[in-house]
Amino acid sequence: MKGKKWYKNQEIAEKYEPKRFSGAGGTYINQTEKSCVKKTLGQIKNKKILEIATGTGRFSLMLAENGADVTACDISTPMLEIAQDKAERKGLTNKINFFKGDAEKLPFKDNTFDKVMAIRFMHLVDDPEKFLKEMARVTKDTVIFDTFNLQSFRILYNKILPMDSRLYSENEVKQLAKKTNLQITKKIDSFVIPFAVYRYTPDLLANTLKEIDYTMLNKQTGKKLSSVTYWKLKKKTKGGKNKSHKKSTDTNK
Repeated sequence: MKGKKWYKNQEIAEKYEPKRFSGAGGTYINQTEKSCVKKTLGQIKNKKILEIATGTGRFSLMLAENGADVTACDISTPMLEIAQDKAERKGLTNKINFFKGDAEKLPFKDNTFDKVMAIRFMHLVDDPEKFLKEMARVTKDTVIFDTFNLQSFRILYNKILPMDSRLYSENEVKQLAKKTNLQITKKIDSFVIPFAVYRYTPDLLANTLKEIDYTMLNKQTGKKLSSVTYWKLKKKTKGGKNKSHKKSTDTNK
């Protein structure tokens, strides 16, 4: 994993949410990401869901609040401590099992979970094929993840980030799915304007950015420039079809 030492730092954990999700721009990022994840996951009530790289627990808490039985792992002790504290304050400790673990060596039997997800993590993975196979191994049916996209504006600043990011083309994701016996059943494109721009934009201009973003995403050119794509994949049966026997794509904001 890229930036592992940086990510485990106590100070980084404490500043993670205030730096990324405060102010009008940060709030918009948080709300839009959660909306996209919900749409990608589909039905979650009473489902056993594993979140890999839970960080400070933004998505795990959201899943638990919506009735899911959540297991959440991360390699950072400081991040997990923050997530656990948030769960305690919200009265969700009986709905989420947090543990420290390696994403590439999950301590679970095959087909343990209904759904397995990893958000804001694929860009850090050294061996995405190996990681995806491990995700597929422990789920009965569904794998969810997001990618930062190669044709997006993110490429303008990607190399100066503390952890660097791996950027994916749509074809690369399709090839990964093929190699891991998964089938893409849904994709949601979002954020033509990258996260970092929203974070550093004054609150008064945030609504203007949102309108520009929304307008661009509703045009074909804008969709191709989206900086983030949320992917839903299904395990294939021996006959080569996914269990739902239905494939669809959704490009939404």
